[in-house]
Amino acid sequence: MKFNGLMLLSALFALAFAISCGGDDKDQDGDVTTVAMTPEKAKEIAMSTYNTLCVTCHSESYRSAQVAANQPVPADFEDPAFWARADVTDDYLRKIISEGGIAVGKSPLMTGAPGLKGEANLPALNALIEHLRSLKKAE
Repeated sequence: MKFNGLMLLSALFALAFAISCGGDDKDQDGDVTTVAMTPEKAKEIAMSTYNTLCVTCHSESYRSAQVAANQPVPADFEDPAFWARADVTDDYLRKIISEGGIAVGKSPLMTGAPGLKGEANLPALNALIEHLRSLKKAE
């Protein structure tokens, strides 16, 4: 049997599909069920996402560099004025975090965290929002 590109593509697609279904399990009847994410796992994913994607732009040193370069300035999660804005709701934060700045009319430079999309990832997304809110400094 000759191994060609179509077979390789099919194998890669099957592997990607199997990996993407990793949060599913089967009950005793063989029906697929979604495994609930523990609060600890949600916090772990949230902090990993923050430290990998968010801190790069939302750290104090980066914000200062953006101001100096006259670029869009990322939100300062420590600033009480940011949290006092009427549009900074949990729904707004879920959308901008998972879909990026362009989804809410902000900078397209904020790519978002597509790994936090979907109902199964909602606990991690909410844990990230809780972490961001914890960064607010006292007024």
